Amino acid sequence: MEKVILVTGAAGGIGNATCKMLIENGFTVVGMDVADKQFDFDYIKGDLSKSEDRQNAISYVTEK
Repeated sequence: MEKVILVTGAAGGIGNATCKMLIENGFTVVGMDVADKQFDFDYIKGDLSKSEDRQNAISYVTEK
């Protein structure tokens, strides 16, 4: 099983930079945030304070 890193707050400056740095270093990354944006990495829209969004994020990452 491949390890996947889930980065929350991926639409913000630090979260976005973290995703890019991890990808540049060979990691598989999924970004997550409440913003509805397009990125050069796998990204899911969601709010960690909502259990349905948390479950969707877990399901998405485990399918990678």
